[in-house]
Order: sequence, then C-alpha cells, then structure tokens
Amino acid sequence: AATGFALWEDALVLTDWLARLPTPETLGRSGGVPPGLLAASLLELRSWDRVLAVELGAGIGLCAAAAARLGMEVVATDGDDRTVRLIASNLCRNVTDGPGRARAAELLWGDGAAARAL
Repeated sequence: AATGFALWEDALVLTDWLARLPTPETLGRSGGVPPGLLAASLLELRSWDRVLAVELGAGIGLCAAAAARLGMEVVATDGDDRTVRLIASNLCRNVTDGPGRARAAELLWGDGAAARAL
C-alpha cells in the first residue's frame, strides 16, 4: 500500500531544519550534522544554488519543495506511481518562483538502473 499520501511528522522537522540553513556553510555551524559526514566542498558553498539532492520516499513532496525554494535542484522520488503524480502536482503548485527546481520521478528500491538514470 502507498504511504505517500500523508504528511509525515519527519517531513515537517526536516523542512523546518532546512529553513534554518540559509547556506550550505551554515551546516557546519548548525550542530545538527556530525563532523566529517558531509563533503568539505559542500560546507564551503555560499548558496544552495545548483546543489543536487535526491529525496527517497518523498511523500507529498514537502521537503523537496522546501529544498528547491532554497535553490537546490531536487528529484523527489517514490516507488508508487500515484504518489509520484501527487508529488509532481504539489511541486508544480509550490515551486514556481524560487531559485531552484524540483521534479518527481518513480524509483523502486533496489533498481540501480533507475537510480542511475535520475
């Protein structure tokens, strides 16, 4: 059964956390990311512009929309076709005037060829 038709609490937490990070360089000062977990080159960036992100199991697409509005290029994925259509619709409505872009794509867990095609 599809679980993507719900707004999960973790999506609210992640979206709130992203909103508090105006630039990638603030990741190092946020205290929310353990040292060494992220590439040093990411922590040196002064904007999210063109940072690539893939969201796995994107639900309704809230986190992807928030990341795109920061300037990231995001692919929001899910394994259920109906959920992917919902994500695409939500992204169309909510990522229209921000600096980044987001799109929805179907991705089944374990499908390496599909993951590489993203």
